[in-house]
Amino acid sequence: MNIRLMPFVLMLLAVAFSTHASAALVAVRATEPVMVDGALDEACWSGEPLESFTIMDTDQPSPARTQVWFAFDDRNLYVAMRCYGPNPAALRAEPVERDGRVLQFDSVEVMIDAAGDGDSYIHLATNSSGSQWDRRVVQSGWIGEKWDGLWRTASRLEQDHYT
Repeated sequence: MNIRLMPFVLMLLAVAFSTHASAALVAVRATEPVMVDGALDEACWSGEPLESFTIMDTDQPSPARTQVWFAFDDRNLYVAMRCYGPNPAALRAEPVERDGRVLQFDSVEVMIDAAGDGDSYIHLATNSSGSQWDRRVVQSGWIGEKWDGLWRTASRLEQDHYT
């Protein structure tokens, strides 16, 4: 991802993820290579995460604790998430084919308004097995259904969460 897109990405994510005025979205520059392996053991993930999430289209807090961090380097934007569930033993991590039933399992979604126009965006989703789903979208509906962006995911299932 071209780093010039980052302000638009961060603006969109701040609006989509949090309705709390006190929440601040901060992306840190990665000072060492970031391994996309689900471990979250690089220094860039050690800061304060964004945790103020609400249920979509409501003001109600999310029942599941989720932590999100953003980092960047000269070529990439990185998004890390640690997702807890009310019943960690019930986390489902079934691998599915690309653009398959990713959203039917424990999953996370990121929408990126790369053009900054408020009209079109890239919709990315991954589940607790690291499977990928993506689309290009405009406000009038889906476009590019067969579009496959170049992005990497990795997931790890832990005792009480997944990354």
